[in-house]
Amino acid sequence: MTYRQHSASPNPYEAPGEQDITAHVNFTALTSAAEQNGMQVHKLLTQSQFLMGIGEANQFADAFEGCGSRQEWAKVALQLKHLVTPAGMGETFHVLVASKGVEPKSMETLSGLSFGKS
Repeated sequence: MTYRQHSASPNPYEAPGEQDITAHVNFTALTSAAEQNGMQVHKLLTQSQFLMGIGEANQFADAFEGCGSRQEWAKVALQLKHLVTPAGMGETFHVLVASKGVEPKSMETLSGLSFGKS
């Protein structure tokens, strides 16, 4: 599935480089396959949980560096909001982290994974 200018299309060749490509994923099957191959699978996160958890409190500050006007700043703010809010893509898209040969304590230091804690 592809998305371009808020419109969906099944054709990835329609506008190469100008549209986002996504896929529907069976996370249960993916988790099972990872575990069968000796991987440690972490709790499934929403895109919002992952993005808000991977950095510092000011992690998106650099997105505003090139903004020369209030209109540009507002446009960037709306784009970021769309990535992380439930009304946008924040709850629609998901992230599954799996690792192999990495100490569990090292994986726990990834701040994005703290949202997945029960």
